[in-house]
Amino acid sequence: ARKTFEEGGSGENLPSVSVSAANLSAGISIVQALIDLGFASSKSDARRAIQEGSVKLNDAKVSDEEKSITQTDVSGGSAKISRGKKRHGLLKIDA
Repeated sequence: ARKTFEEGGSGENLPSVSVSAANLSAGISIVQALIDLGFASSKSDARRAIQEGSVKLNDAKVSDEEKSITQTDVSGGSAKISRGKKRHGLLKIDA
């Protein structure tokens, strides 16, 4: 928990969603990723969270509702997605 919250690490016990490399090359919507992780109940809820500034991708604030997660956002086989201070999850890439 300390590595995840205080040191900005990515814990292995975080909720995660797996996607194929082929889907990642086409880009995955940040809105859909929030829904898949259970961080948003609907697309409008996800968009509202982005507008409020409470969504981060790899610890960088997301301000564009149309943001697509691509290979450039992934390091070490996963991308960290956060909503607020206590909800963190991983988007993992299947090989």
